[in-house]
Amino acid sequence: PVSDDIREFLPATLELGLVSIALGMVLAGAMAALQFLIPGSAGIRLAMVGVGSTPIFLSALLLAYFFWFQLDWLPGAGRLTYRDFAGPTGLNVIDGILVGRPEVSIDALLHMILPALALALPIGIAVGRSLNGALHEVMRQTYIRTARGKGLGETKVLLRHGLRNAATAPLSMLSLQVRLLFGNLLVVERVFGWPGLGLYAVQAFASADLPAVLGVAIVFGILYILVNTLIEIVQSMADSRINL
Repeated sequence: PVSDDIREFLPATLELGLVSIALGMVLAGAMAALQFLIPGSAGIRLAMVGVGSTPIFLSALLLAYFFWFQLDWLPGAGRLTYRDFAGPTGLNVIDGILVGRPEVSIDALLHMILPALALALPIGIAVGRSLNGALHEVMRQTYIRTARGKGLGETKVLLRHGLRNAATAPLSMLSLQVRLLFGNLLVVERVFGWPGLGLYAVQAFASADLPAVLGVAIVFGILYILVNTLIEIVQSMADSRINL
């Protein structure tokens, strides 16, 4: 039944998606900081535009080609080397810790690096550019000059006043990127042979399995609603003008 298949493949997609979003936010912060500290750098802007414009399937293939086929630094196919491992939650990184097998968690993370990076790059670049633009706008406001005039250091001004007031735009961009993430999962899971709902959906398309396709679409819709609701809650906490 489709429900059994979804229960089997959902944990892999959840784990990859959550790690991709977290990695994307780290990349966004790093890119925004780099642009903020080195304003007007044409090289940084060009690199971000180039990477951000690369189709997701090409990014995934390039990462697999260089870091898996050529350099053999990272595993590029599947989810885990330990084929017989079955954890209580289906989330291998967490399960390895829960059952006292850290080598499983490490192996799961190594398998996840390339697909997660492929998914995180568009998130990080889009959110990072949005955050950088919002920060430049906020840091010109009167209350920022007032905070500086009171003797607050630049780091405190940025963390206490800048980031919080600049959070609305990048969070809105994150919401958009999460919506795109579900489509990208189909491509990335296919490229890396990741046994999640994305790969399951691609195989269902190929075999014209309509119930399976509809099941995946419903699950992705529910997940997007949950994630988007969480983002809106965070937005309302960061900006009191936003009401749920």
